Amino acid sequence: MSAAHRLQSRLYTPQEYLTLEREAPNKSEYYCGEIFAMAGGTYQHSVIGGNVYGALHQALQGKPCRPMNSDLR
Repeated sequence: MSAAHRLQSRLYTPQEYLTLEREAPNKSEYYCGEIFAMAGGTYQHSVIGGNVYGALHQALQGKPCRPMNSDLR
């Protein structure tokens, strides 16, 4: 959480967060009542990343390496 940017000073319930998230223009994460802004790419960026991952996955089949996306910590 240290790299995330905190959006507010009050705590929210999970239901309040879900309501806000449905209409939010940006990606965010809920943790212990706080909402944090998260980095997010465009639709085009996601398509390109998915295509690159798919090509790498296919090219590396049967080899000891595996491609990973940015979700892996």
